[in-house]
Amino acid sequence: MRDLDLPFSQAMRLVWIDATVEFTGQINRSNICASFGISIPQASNDLRVFQLLFPDRLIYDRSAKLYRRAPNTHAAFEFVLQFWVLKVTKQIGDLCNA
Repeated sequence: MRDLDLPFSQAMRLVWIDATVEFTGQINRSNICASFGISIPQASNDLRVFQLLFPDRLIYDRSAKLYRRAPNTHAAFEFVLQFWVLKVTKQIGDLCNA
């Protein structure tokens, strides 16, 4: 990923962030925390790294306290990868909630 040495788990969260923004148009830290069981500071760090890698992809909405997909932007990652990460994340969540 752009020559950064990211842990695999963080790289997958970045793909998930991109997919969520692509399909829902928005994301916030609690979405990431709930989906991955990570802390608010870690979710904040993931969003910061995502913005460093893809500075034109998100716009912060201060009144809603969330990030919105910037207009006229395209997914940072390929659809197949997004789909795979979303599917695996859902399956893991289903197992944890069973």
